[in-house]
Amino acid sequence: MNSAALEPAEAWPIVQDAILAFRAKVPDMAYARHALAKVLSTGAWSRYDSPTGKRVLYEDFAEWVTRPVPTGLETSVENLWEIAKGDRELTKELQKAGLPDLAKNGAIGNGRSVDNVKATQGGNSETYIIRRLKRDHPDLAELVLDGKETARAAGIAAGFIKPTITVPIDPDRLAPILRKKLDPAALDRLRELLG
Repeated sequence: MNSAALEPAEAWPIVQDAILAFRAKVPDMAYARHALAKVLSTGAWSRYDSPTGKRVLYEDFAEWVTRPVPTGLETSVENLWEIAKGDRELTKELQKAGLPDLAKNGAIGNGRSVDNVKATQGGNSETYIIRRLKRDHPDLAELVLDGKETARAAGIAAGFIKPTITVPIDPDRLAPILRKKLDPAALDRLRELLG
């Protein structure tokens, strides 16, 4: 069965089932996989009447995945790949639907895609750093995405990530590390602060 065979009113219950599976307070992986497989095999995600009376139409499955409920599943592409792990049939269905394979295309770090993972509000997460690099320093973002530079190093080079070091708590071991890493002005300021 595909979306052409379903009337939009018939598609909504299938979409609703998938939404409920993903919104459950206590996730049931088998239920989520089943609901996801059904929404994919029927094509219900591409054309349905939402409970608000609005007709929902999509050509891009990944777009539907990330849109807010009830016009989408309101999750991440990464989440769907995690749910599909170990389920060959579901993995094939996701691939057929054109869902970006984060382990192969545009992946960063442990298989996360900058374009398909929900943005964080800031900080030092790899996703946030690359999004900001893409916006403000596309040349550095390209180096990261090509694997020629780490996201953190590029963020430091761009000036919005402050360099940090991990140091031992032992003062005898800490002192030489700080002398090596800090410039004289920073060492003077540290002495002041330690008073």
